Amino acid sequence: MSHHHLVRCLPDGTSEWLSLNREGRILSGPQPGLPSSPAERTSLVLPAEQVLCLSAPRVARSPAALAQALPYAIEEQLAAPVESLHVAFDAAAAGDRVPAAVVDAEALRRRLDDLAESGLAVDACHAEWQLLPGEGSRIWLERGRVLLVDERRALCLPEADLPALGDWLRDQGFDPQALSRFRADGAAAPGEQPVDAPLATLAAQLGRRPFNLLQGSFAPRRRSQRQQTLWRLAAAFVLGALALGTALPLVERGMLERHVESRQAEMSRLLQQAVPSVTRVVDPVAQMRTALRQTGAGSDGLELLTRVAPLLAGGTRTTLDAVEYRAGTLEMTVIAADVATLDGLRERLVQQGLKAELTAANPGSQGVEGRLRISGGGA
Repeated sequence: MSHHHLVRCLPDGTSEWLSLNREGRILSGPQPGLPSSPAERTSLVLPAEQVLCLSAPRVARSPAALAQALPYAIEEQLAAPVESLHVAFDAAAAGDRVPAAVVDAEALRRRLDDLAESGLAVDACHAEWQLLPGEGSRIWLERGRVLLVDERRALCLPEADLPALGDWLRDQGFDPQALSRFRADGAAAPGEQPVDAPLATLAAQLGRRPFNLLQGSFAPRRRSQRQQTLWRLAAAFVLGALALGTALPLVERGMLERHVESRQAEMSRLLQQAVPSVTRVVDPVAQMRTALRQTGAGSDGLELLTRVAPLLAGGTRTTLDAVEYRAGTLEMTVIAADVATLDGLRERLVQQGLKAELTAANPGSQGVEGRLRISGGGA
């Protein structure tokens, strides 16, 4: 499928077209008639006689308000009732005036319907005067017609009438002898620029992005469908984010519950290893306290561990290798980098109100293995 078809409607009712790639280069044509197959995008060019060119006052700032008010602001310049006309405008134009185009609404709709019956969905529509080459005031001569264009106006008349209308045109600001002239048919006269392929020349001006006449109720359906698709994707993204925001706390809660269950199972296993007589574990912490109390140790062992554990966990230079509690005394085997580190740990234990004694310090392959005897007495 070609990327872009450009279809030009000629004043005599016939059509011609060409096909463009994504970079705007011509793939085929120009050819008479209509394309036999659709493209990703189709643009329509209407004869200048069918599209009135105006410069209208900017009666509103927002495009939506301007679309409602502009037809009535130019109503006095129109020969037909404004309700029967379609008014398009350049919303991106700067300044206090807005370039506008006026076309018979019913005629435009019939043209679009005819193309739709041929399998062509039109995405953009332009007037000939929007696609003329050059800048400022200029003349386009083709098929016995003269198209005079400047920044605000476009006039179309028979070429045969041009000499007789010279004075009137000069009063309107058009001097036929001083304007840039483009000859799109036959041999170019002196001072005229020849145009060998008129439709290709018009197609080259699409890169200037002339405003699209298909606005309001004529907005292309395919563009609306693309916008709806984007809205659906955005809505799906939002729903997905909400679902993820709801699911994450549930996932985290499940992970936390599994972590708690794992710790409970580990405490139960340690309890049964320490107290083989326990056959049913309900509350491992409470059952361990009870077992200690029955041995006469009371809760001193757990209390000592509670006070010692933060000192061991708070540093990275010591590793607990073994621990044993007996008769109110906690004995720990700790591996450290050197004896000074072990002695520093002993001093911190003493500062916590514990009685701590370093009973051994033996060098090993992983450092110095020290043995600390800790009880709850004073320093």
